[in-house]
Amino acid sequence: RKSPMSDRYGVKEIFLTLQGEGARAGTKAVFLRFTGCNLWNGAPAGRSNGEGSCAEWCDTDFFKGKVMTVEEILLELDKAWWPRLSAAVNVRWVVLTGGEPCLQINDALMDALHEAGWAVAVETNGTEPNEAVGAADFICVAPKLGRDGEPLPLVLSRVDEVKVVLPGDLPLRRGWTPDQLNALYAWGEDRGVKHFFVQPMDPLVDPSFVEQTALKRTKEVDTDIEERLDAQWKANLQQCIRQVLKDPRWRLSLQTHKLIGVP
Repeated sequence: RKSPMSDRYGVKEIFLTLQGEGARAGTKAVFLRFTGCNLWNGAPAGRSNGEGSCAEWCDTDFFKGKVMTVEEILLELDKAWWPRLSAAVNVRWVVLTGGEPCLQINDALMDALHEAGWAVAVETNGTEPNEAVGAADFICVAPKLGRDGEPLPLVLSRVDEVKVVLPGDLPLRRGWTPDQLNALYAWGEDRGVKHFFVQPMDPLVDPSFVEQTALKRTKEVDTDIEERLDAQWKANLQQCIRQVLKDPRWRLSLQTHKLIGVP
């Protein structure tokens, strides 16, 4: 096996924040965001070409970045965890996310993080095989729909949390169906998943609307955009609320980091 310090990883950013979503929401963590995804290339022009319909609404910037060694990553993680004294009284959590972190996570990285005293959480779409991820302390899978509206196959054998973004499909399509959600719950139950969440999709501005108004942006136009996004988000939220009321095996997750204004 290669020396851990010889491995190289594409990294978009490393930052301190509060975990915003799911079962670990509200906890201190350093996020290590990798570049790259197996479902689309991350470039705005590539949204219509991705394998997953998530390319149409993904709000995460994982495009480009820089190459870092394990040693450089550990140094940046230590710098980000502040104040230093807090490391003595609680666990230091690092969240490996992306893009799709399973494209890059390997044994060298997992071993180095654990040896340095980090507890490791992974946020993945679950479609990329990766044995090294099994060593993580917490694994969240956010399943995605394909272009045909069917769920993409999940290949991880160990999962702690399932988080479904609703509606989670292309504009004007239905998103996740009740039968698909029931099948997903059964899949997770078979693997001992402890937490099941639905989370409202944060909508993007309709590209055609932006294109039409790009040359005449005004305060009124910007207000119109905000109102459209707010209305769509509220509709997505109501879909999640209905799902939980109908089937309380699921819980509601919100992107609390956005609500409180942290990264």
